[in-house]
Amino acid sequence: MTHRRFEGGMVTRRGQEWTGTIFDTPSMGKGHVRQRHFGEIGGLASQFRSAVVWLTMMVAACASGKGRTDIARPANVPPSSTIQALFESGEDREIVDRVKNSVPAGVTGADRWFAAQSQLRLGLRNDAINDLTALTQTDPDPAVQVAAQLAIARLTNDEGTLSQARAAAGAYPESLFVQYELGLSYAVRNDFASAARIFDGCIATAPAFAYAYYQSALAYQRLDRPDIMVNRFDRFVRLAPNAPERPEVESVLRTIAAGRQ
Repeated sequence: MTHRRFEGGMVTRRGQEWTGTIFDTPSMGKGHVRQRHFGEIGGLASQFRSAVVWLTMMVAACASGKGRTDIARPANVPPSSTIQALFESGEDREIVDRVKNSVPAGVTGADRWFAAQSQLRLGLRNDAINDLTALTQTDPDPAVQVAAQLAIARLTNDEGTLSQARAAAGAYPESLFVQYELGLSYAVRNDFASAARIFDGCIATAPAFAYAYYQSALAYQRLDRPDIMVNRFDRFVRLAPNAPERPEVESVLRTIAAGRQ
């Protein structure tokens, strides 16, 4: 028996019969081996050249995607879309399921914070509070712990915890999650001036986070500053065109535009 190996495959000779074998590329999945038998076609050199031609064609076909099969991805493989992008598209069930089914090392505290926000949008308030409580106790990032404490205090109307969490938030002026939750804690208590100031700080810290613009717009709406509100809402729909709030926001923008005519 004689083996001659090539990139992506090999040919094997058993007596006068040659077998061409191609090993599928990773994009085609593991464990796939294809074989083709070549009869005697006029000598070893001719058989060898035919095998090479066949192998070359098969490799090209594999590279072009023909015959490709999907590969199951382990739960800890980074997703093609970030959790933030899913959140800004309203894919709340996808976020919750993805975080829940991932191995512990496969998700971050930020991912779990987004999952809690998605649970709130899904009406799963108790689940969100339970998961936020777990973040305050187990997450290695102290900023995420403080953000979770602020969220719990806001959701449970716990003034004592809120005061402590607000004091702790001062140590994390650059944390998007801490400052965002701090802004929400002021907005739900109708302190819209403080909320607007903090959400504007979120925008400066994380200019690609769409919901910082959304919450800023709501605060300025209550402050009777439609000029700033329009600017923030416009940035929101540009950054999150698939957000569930988009129809409502665009309705507000159209009403304001009509009033200016």
